[in-house]
Formats: sequence, structure tokens, C-alpha cells
Amino acid sequence: MTRARVHLLTAWTLALGLAAAGEDAVYCPVAKPDPAPEVLKLTFGGPEVKFSEQQQELRALANSPHDPKVERALRWMIHQVDLPFELRDEALMTLGNWRMAWMVEDVAGMMEEPRQPEKWRANMTRHLAMFHMTYLDDDSYKALEKAAASNDLPVRIKALENVAFVCSEYRFERTNPERYQKVLSLVGLALEHADEGVVTAGCKAAGTAELAPKAADLEKLAADEKRGAPLRIEALLALRPLARVESLPAVEACAKAADETLKQAAEDLRSYVFLAQLSSNDKALQAQAYADLAGLGAKARNALLRGMRFPEHAGYPYVRSLLAKVMIAEQGMALLDRADFWNLGGDRKKPGTGNPKVQVQQDKRLIAIEGECVLEAGPLEYAVVCKGENAKLHETVLGLNTDPMQVTYALLACNYTYAGELGEAGKVNLPKGAGVMLSVEYEWTEVAPQGEKTQWVRVPLETMIWNSHTLAPMRRVPWVFTGSKMVKDPNTGKDVLMVVLERSIVAIMPDENALLNNILDEAERANVGQERAGAFYEVNRAIVPKKGAFCRLIFEPWSGEKLKPEDLKDTAEAPEQAPERP
Repeated sequence: MTRARVHLLTAWTLALGLAAAGEDAVYCPVAKPDPAPEVLKLTFGGPEVKFSEQQQELRALANSPHDPKVERALRWMIHQVDLPFELRDEALMTLGNWRMAWMVEDVAGMMEEPRQPEKWRANMTRHLAMFHMTYLDDDSYKALEKAAASNDLPVRIKALENVAFVCSEYRFERTNPERYQKVLSLVGLALEHADEGVVTAGCKAAGTAELAPKAADLEKLAADEKRGAPLRIEALLALRPLARVESLPAVEACAKAADETLKQAAEDLRSYVFLAQLSSNDKALQAQAYADLAGLGAKARNALLRGMRFPEHAGYPYVRSLLAKVMIAEQGMALLDRADFWNLGGDRKKPGTGNPKVQVQQDKRLIAIEGECVLEAGPLEYAVVCKGENAKLHETVLGLNTDPMQVTYALLACNYTYAGELGEAGKVNLPKGAGVMLSVEYEWTEVAPQGEKTQWVRVPLETMIWNSHTLAPMRRVPWVFTGSKMVKDPNTGKDVLMVVLERSIVAIMPDENALLNNILDEAERANVGQERAGAFYEVNRAIVPKKGAFCRLIFEPWSGEKLKPEDLKDTAEAPEQAPERP
């Protein structure tokens, strides 16, 4: 049967259904299940059943083999306007996992059905985007494009958001020029629309999809004094990812406005204008932009983070230095006075004895160990290892120039408490005295248009570890002395600590063989195995020096208050945004 004939039959069935049920009835392609399948007992249990229980039931089914009876029951449910929005949405998610042939047609039909609630109609654009992103289905994307030009304004507004998200996710500018041009057209029509809500949605879409050809239109909207402050603010926000010098007149116009929020948005955009100037061929303009961004300090953080995405740009070395400057200003620590340190295993009264690469100050329980930075970029599972055979130098920040047992002896000599082996799911205890605070001393070179300047700095070890989800350095908490495990050396048959064989000193992900472990709840997410979607922790490219640069790792005892559950979190709340992939 042809697609056109299927559509005609659907329309005919719809007409018959409406005639039989009355003009106010909402079309549903299947009859109500009677009785409902037993596996949907909670889902069809009525208002007395908690949604969390229904959700759990549906999510379990989503990972189960397709069941035609369950399919029909849920297909009936998603069309019912009197059922709770959240329940219908979860049912639709379950069906999406099974990739039903009728799904796009049903979703598009509900999106165009005026008797469906406004919120539900708009929500259908999200499901079209999810279906397309999951299965690369052309029909779902075409329906989404159509919705982005709809006269149903709530649907159009939400569809613009989702079209822009898909465009950004799949980089249509490079991968699908035809669709990119259509997105430009849809956003252009939105920016010229009479309804301010649609114009605002157009601004947001232009920013999300980073539509550089629409920058001039956004600048015009931002500078238009006849427009309301909320709309002008959205135009300014959309200009941030475009980072153009040409946005400066719009910034100046908004900076003079009476509305304080609008003025603040203009000032925030100013740092992005300076960011664009850093890549200028005009050396004087470059130098002025560097000075302006340095003067903004932490206020320029978001602009600088954006600049870090483009290492090929001429201004990248300056962006990197400026972001490091912000981090050092925020988290930098005083350099240690090492006059009272002595070599491990040596006589403090006899200089030159002992191990000069491992120094201690037992009274204050301080340890300083020489090493080098071994990675400038890449995912991390470890923070520190000892260099040598079997060392995981491809996934760590620092490599120490000593033997693992020397690190162990230093911890024991300075009276650090052994915390015990890792527990279930990699969890660790933090007994009093077992917490270790780690920091790094190294020579940092600031690269500015005026030239380079080098100085010794000291930062927490966590500053060198970037959380790719929070877009900030790893949260600073104590590391725990877990002491590795005792095993038989396969070469000698003698008992030996596993750390001697594997050389892992500070593990970010749970590792029972490492000397120190991470107590954050996100430790397991540092595992970058095949089942993981990208790196959670990676090298902080802004602040680490060049590979091979000399450094010292500093150990200090933790003396803080008892940690609360929230202290062990290193996540960011997900913003309300277009859909993620199921």
C-alpha cells in the first residue's frame, strides 16, 4: 500500500471516528485495552498509583522485547487528553525505544490536533527530535521542520528550539548544508515575526545552532530601543557563541539602557567581543583585548571557556593564559618554604643523605615529591603515577620521579592513617588522619601579546583535572590513603604491594591497587571504558604546562570538618533544554 493511500485511509478513519464520537472527541487509532495487559498493571492503575511506580514499570518494559499487546495499550494511552501529561510522556518514551512504524505519524498527528492540550502539542516536537536523533529518521525531521513554521505558535516556538538543537548536535553547517540553509530560513522568518514570543524563540535558536549569518539581525534586535528588554536580552545571549567584534555597537547601545538586567547582559557580551579581538591581526587591538579580559578576571570565564574550544584560532594561546590566570587567582596557594624539609631516609643533620626526590617535614606532616607533567590533553583515570614500566602515563596528569614504595614510606613517616581497602562499589571510608590534600608546584608561563612571563605557582592537584560536565576543575576534597593490596610478585614469588607492580599512586576512578583513592561520588564516572560516553574527567588544558615540565607534588594532612553528602558531589544540575538522546 502506498504512503499516500495510508494517509487517505487514516484521514477517512479519523473522520469516521469523529462522526461516531462527536465533534469534541480526540482521534485515537486504537481501541482502549480491555483488560489492560498485566505487565501494565501500575500504568493503568489510575490516579491512586504514584507516578514514580508507573514510571519504573514503563522503563523496565522499554528494555524488554516488543509486545504487540503492550504496544496497542500504550498507543491508546498517549492519545488520551484526560490522562496526566507525565504518564503519557513516559509511555511515548517507551514506545520510542521500540521504533514503531506508526510513531512519527501519530506524534505529528497529535502535534496538529487542536483538541490536544497546548503543552502536549508543543511537547511532540521534542519527541520528533528524539526519534530523529536516535534513529536518523528523515520523516521525523521533516515533521519537525514543518512544525518550526507552524501557525500554532506554542508548537512553532518549541519546534524552533528542537530544530536548533539537532542542527547544533549534528553540525549541519558542515554535514548537511541543505538542512542548514533551511534552519537559517526558519530562524530568519521567526526573527521577522509579529509575535514577540516567536522572535524570542528565533533568537534562542540562532544562539543554540550558532548561526553566524543571523548575527547582524540579532545585533539589530539587541540595539532596537523599541523592543522590550527581555527580547533584547535574548538577542544578546544569542550573540555570545558567535563572538564578533561587530557586536560592540549593540553592546554599547544596551549598556546605556535603564534596565539593569539588560545592562548586565550587555556587559557579559562585552567579554565575547574582546575574545573575538584576541584573534585580530592588529597587534595593538590584540594587546588591548588581552588587557581588557585580564581586567574582567572571573567575569570573563564563560567567554574564555568558549575560546578554549578553538585551538586553531590565532588568539588561543592568549585565551589559555587568561583562563589559567583566573584559576590561579581563585585557587592558587602560597609556595611552600622548604627550608625545614629533609630527604626521606636521610639524617636531617647531614645534608645530602637520603632520597632528594622525596622530601618530608614530619612535624607538619608535609611531603614534597619531584615529578613532571606527562599529559597536555586527554581523558583521565588517574591523577598521579610513578614513572616506570607498567605506569599508566597515557591517562594521568603527573609522573613522579621515584619508586612507589618511597611514596608509601613517606606517608607512613608523616603518620598518615591507613583508611582500609575500597568497599563495595569503590566506596572508601575517611577515618580521622587518613585524608590527604594534594597540590602541585610548577613553573607557569603567561603568554600575552606583549610577551611571555614565567613564575612559580602552586595550585590544588584538582585544578589540573577538568570536569567536562560542570565545565570547571574537579571538586577539591581529601584523597584517601587506601594503601594498595598485597599480592605475590609473579617474578619473585615474594609478597609485594600491587602499587609496586602497577605504579598507580592517586586514582581518580576506584582502584584497589592504587595508594590513594578519590572519595567523590563521581569517581566511577572517571572510567573511560567502551561503555562510557566520553570522558568525565580530563586534563585541564588551560593550566597544565608542557609535557615534561618539572613539578613537585605536595602532600598535606586534611584537617577539615566532617564531610556532608553534598560535599561528595561533583555534578552540575542539568539545565532545561532540548532533548538528550535516550
